[in-house]
Amino acid sequence: MRLSVKVSLVLVLIVGLAAASVDYFDRQYSKRFIQGNYLQEIMAVVRQVGAEMTASADLRNRTARELEINKLRANRPDLLDVALYALPEDRSGQPILVVNAGITDSPRLEQAPVLVTQALLNNQSISEVGGWEATHRVKVASPITIDGRLVGATYAEFSTSLFDELQRSQRRLEVTRILIKGLVIVLAINLFLYFR
Repeated sequence: MRLSVKVSLVLVLIVGLAAASVDYFDRQYSKRFIQGNYLQEIMAVVRQVGAEMTASADLRNRTARELEINKLRANRPDLLDVALYALPEDRSGQPILVVNAGITDSPRLEQAPVLVTQALLNNQSISEVGGWEATHRVKVASPITIDGRLVGATYAEFSTSLFDELQRSQRRLEVTRILIKGLVIVLAINLFLYFR
């Protein structure tokens, strides 16, 4: 007994809808999970810049800081910009740019970004992921403390374009896998009903 075309189409539709809904929920969950992991990784990179300093003079040593951030940029192709800011000795006024490297002109980073000010006020690392999908950029700021005293902040912008492309590629592979699995199930049902 052959399965009618109508029943086959209904089965294909059911499998397709199931595959699409599973893919949607899986994509939403994995997207948040993977982005969270990536964000933690880049936060750790930014925190590490300030972690190696043991005295306030270390932060103001422009040559050593330039060498450090240039090495960091060489090892992280996704790091677009990095800047170090020092608080004035009397702790009044805006943070002062010590050194920066990257694709952004120095004058734009001369004044500390709002994210740096927020990180200093809250004394914690802060990220700005708004527009991640559109701009393919994540901005991160982290305070620098030496002997428990707040002395400055690190600011960095990371490109997420390679990361986002990898996620899109994984989603395409997952959709392909689900569709192939669905077609195999429909074929198995058709064969089972045909030879029954």
